[in-house]
Amino acid sequence: MKVNLRKIGAIVAGATILASSVAFAGLSFGNTVLVNDNGAPQVKVVVGEKAMASDGVAAANIAAKIANEAFKSTKLTAQVVGEATCSAGSGAGTCTVSDKKVTLEITSPGAGTGASYTLSTLIGDDIDRVLLDRGTNSLSSSGYTYGADTTDTSNPFTDGSSTKLTSAPDYTKIYKIDGSMFNALNSEPVEDGYAGKTYTETQNIWLNGYTHYGSSDDQVVAPMQLVAYTLKFKGASDDLGIQKCTTPQNTSWYAYCTSSSDSDYLTSTHKVSVTFLGQQWFISEMSPPTTSTTSESTVTPGGYVKLAKESHSGIVNVGDEGFDLGDVRIVLDDLEAHGDTTSSIISIVDKATGESIKKDKANVGITKEINAGGKNYKVHVYKIAPGYTYGAKWVDMAVYSDELKLQDGQKLDPDKDDNKYWKVSVGWKNKGASSSDWMPDSLRTIILYTSNTESLIPNSGTMRKGEFVPIVQAPAQWKLTYSGLSTVEYDALNFRLYRDADKTNLNKVYVRDTTNWEYCNLTKPYLYVTSEKSSAFTATTTDSTVNNVGSATSSKFYVALGGVVCNTTAFNLYAGSVLMPQSSTSDDYWVLLNHTSKTVGSSNVTYSLVGDQMTWGTGGLLTFMNVTEADRSWVNGTALTNVTGVNWLGTNTAKVDWIIGMSEKATDAYDNTSKIFFGVDSGSGSDATFNFDDNSNGQGSISTATAIQYFKKDYVYYVKAGPKGTGNSTMKEGLVTDRGSKFVSMDDEQVRFNMAKSIARAQFLLAASDSTDTTDSITKIMAEGDETTVGGVKIKVKSIDEKVGACAVGTGTTPACTVDSTGVSATIMPDDVAELSAVVPYQLTTSLVVLDKDAVDTDTVITVGGPVVNTVTKSVLEGSGVDFTATPKVVKEVVAGKKIVVAGLTAEDTLSAAADFIAAVKKA
Repeated sequence: MKVNLRKIGAIVAGATILASSVAFAGLSFGNTVLVNDNGAPQVKVVVGEKAMASDGVAAANIAAKIANEAFKSTKLTAQVVGEATCSAGSGAGTCTVSDKKVTLEITSPGAGTGASYTLSTLIGDDIDRVLLDRGTNSLSSSGYTYGADTTDTSNPFTDGSSTKLTSAPDYTKIYKIDGSMFNALNSEPVEDGYAGKTYTETQNIWLNGYTHYGSSDDQVVAPMQLVAYTLKFKGASDDLGIQKCTTPQNTSWYAYCTSSSDSDYLTSTHKVSVTFLGQQWFISEMSPPTTSTTSESTVTPGGYVKLAKESHSGIVNVGDEGFDLGDVRIVLDDLEAHGDTTSSIISIVDKATGESIKKDKANVGITKEINAGGKNYKVHVYKIAPGYTYGAKWVDMAVYSDELKLQDGQKLDPDKDDNKYWKVSVGWKNKGASSSDWMPDSLRTIILYTSNTESLIPNSGTMRKGEFVPIVQAPAQWKLTYSGLSTVEYDALNFRLYRDADKTNLNKVYVRDTTNWEYCNLTKPYLYVTSEKSSAFTATTTDSTVNNVGSATSSKFYVALGGVVCNTTAFNLYAGSVLMPQSSTSDDYWVLLNHTSKTVGSSNVTYSLVGDQMTWGTGGLLTFMNVTEADRSWVNGTALTNVTGVNWLGTNTAKVDWIIGMSEKATDAYDNTSKIFFGVDSGSGSDATFNFDDNSNGQGSISTATAIQYFKKDYVYYVKAGPKGTGNSTMKEGLVTDRGSKFVSMDDEQVRFNMAKSIARAQFLLAASDSTDTTDSITKIMAEGDETTVGGVKIKVKSIDEKVGACAVGTGTTPACTVDSTGVSATIMPDDVAELSAVVPYQLTTSLVVLDKDAVDTDTVITVGGPVVNTVTKSVLEGSGVDFTATPKVVKEVVAGKKIVVAGLTAEDTLSAAADFIAAVKKA
């Protein structure tokens, strides 16, 4: 009996693994998606830093609900398609089918598309090994130094000894993002089933940049100087990497086999897959450098690697119908041998006409690009079985949807122009390195990096809020977005200059003791300082000539720039004295802080909202002194000129008469402050002003620093806390300090600030790119017993059963036989069924619950707790009309698809609101 193999085709086709329907994984509230169809959480639960414990419990209950729904479900189905026909000799017969295969179309969620990571750092800080320290930590200074490449603190660009790879960027002060932060970077096993070898792959993203206030942009910006993505491979028992040859050739060399000689030993012919940019790619070609390497610990740059994505894959026999690509099929016509090389003869066949529109040859280990009908097809042959009979000729081949060349020292995929701003460094080690075995043979590291961010980010490489760097350009799987500053509350700090008339009859000013008080007047001009907080300021009297109660706390105070005149003239006090009400509810009983001298001393007021205590080094200080004192006096043991590096008086008379200074704490971890100074020109009193240009050329320079030349209209003098950005210079309205406070405005009579009550953070979000294809699709032809892994799910074809009917004798000279294929089926492991669902939980390596101070305002959030204890709730509810008195429980989607508030008037109300929210969420 002669079997017509061309007509047999695929016996079982259409088996599909689908991303779960929303009934399995999708979770929503109103228009807000909480868990997407791929099982990835899409929301953060925000709880106030100052919240009660009950708010934390409510937030935890909501997060638990979301985490329980964080899974993806894959569905495997199989159905019977196709037919087999044969022709027989005289008499009855049966058709024997020897080629048993199943065709699986596998569609799975893109790896890592639900992951996200928020990086928070200080304003004016480097993005380096240690964040939130502004370079004071020794680890920040040392960074990731060059040396051995085998530790967690190894520099990713090292050559394994003391320098960097010649093709790699030269950075040691870098920040590492790993799989514990961004779960798409989880370490993955790399399996070579053909050779029985297992490797481990580690992925990381590395950043170098900084944050600072950009005066030209009027906001805090983030110059980003380096973004890198690295892969590092190690063996099961060594730190060498993936071998080019899995069996040594020429006695001991693992780099000797080629596609035309001993190709079976090539890793690139074993269908070895790696995780690359969050998706599964196959190693299609490896070409190590030929540089001599006689040490196993040395990493040698050079060569290239090709990675590919399969759209169709499997064993194809000569005469099979091959791969169905829609309008065409790719079929194997025959095999052709020339010496040691056997080529596959491949045809692109038009399905509608059955005609071959292009023929070509493809050899083992080489991707052949065939152009037919205006389309380009990438055909790759892994293995060839030349056979001795027509039915034993087959190839293990694939059609690639994409292939990238990663060549050392070149841009990513140098044959194309899709990634011209991303460069590649490839490093290799040498297994069994010696003077007689000197060729690198093991792929140790792949580095993708860009230091040309000015071409990827508008505004010359400086990231403004909302701008991002793609990782990489094509395929742009992830992006790093600058999200701007974290949400903080502000105190409106106002300096008001009164110049039209004296302030008269201040009541009950104690200037002698607790039983004697005076009526006092402030001579114009005088300064009135106010805060929104009732107890923002504290003044303490230390002058022995003023025996009063000692100190007071208030939201307001006066600074007598023109002096103090009391009804007992013996107690007239110097200009610059501070008067503060002893009670926050009355203007009576003023505490007097005497400015002790015209030439030495200052008036200091504690402003605890922005610091720890009344010193320049720890923040929380307001000081008032005339310009002579600014050069001569000592503030808490440090001369003001030494604090700021400014000769305020200079050699000539300056227009400025009074210096107002402010120190604010700029980090939680250590003493580090930013400072603001501005001046008052007292004039004749009635024309006193904040807003003047002091261009008298009287400001010389001192040894410690270059001096300020003059005060400018609408400017303050700013001393930065961090090492980065503009500082120690005049700064215009709009300045954001390293703490996060804002210089709002200045005019003749008023200077206004919004002072940050907590330290702001500059934040970056690493997440899937908007253009990311969330699915991975591949069609595989598999024989009985074959298995494969796609998207983390292992698939095995357990068995293919068939029943072929007997041939009936026809009326012609040659009887025809028709196969009855109704009994053909495929069963899929592990449940031995024709249809099953596999549930894969998402690995949640980052917390779903964040504090309000760390919340990124562009994220989708469920904010728990009321506006008093949760700043994000306060921001979300502004203008919403929500009244907790009228409605003690609030469960509301305030911004469609983005912002949900779950809060209550009392602790019990908040817990009840959380329960109501959990009950109301829906599976789509």
